[in-house]
Amino acid sequence: MPGFPRIVFSHDLFEHRTKGDRWDRVRGKYLVPRRELNRAKIILLARDPRDCFVSLYLQLTRRDPNAPVKLKQKTVSEMLRDEKFGMRAIINAMNDWLNEFSQRDNFTLVRYEALRASPAEHFRDLLAGAWRIIARRE
Repeated sequence: MPGFPRIVFSHDLFEHRTKGDRWDRVRGKYLVPRRELNRAKIILLARDPRDCFVSLYLQLTRRDPNAPVKLKQKTVSEMLRDEKFGMRAIINAMNDWLNEFSQRDNFTLVRYEALRASPAEHFRDLLAGAWRIIARRE
């Protein structure tokens, strides 16, 4: 539809590191293409890594029927220290996103907890920022 923005939701770097096989990673199957990152407005919705871990743990051990049995059998403590899915991996992905995007003009950081606390205010700010970027391009 003309005038309606195209939106891509992705866990990008985290999925790149945790999904698929070596061939998927070599070809960047789960990464947003570089030209799209340069063209599009990037909104990073950051959440407290502890909450991300709890959500991921429950997803992998209880909700995802396709999760490997080996992951489903891990304790919270084992998963917390897991090389691919543990706290260190989550924080590394978040820090890598910030390092990659934070200096760009087309980047906005939105904190999940702030959005939950005051959705109207933060969503309004987000839309206003997107509008300023669109207006600059025209």
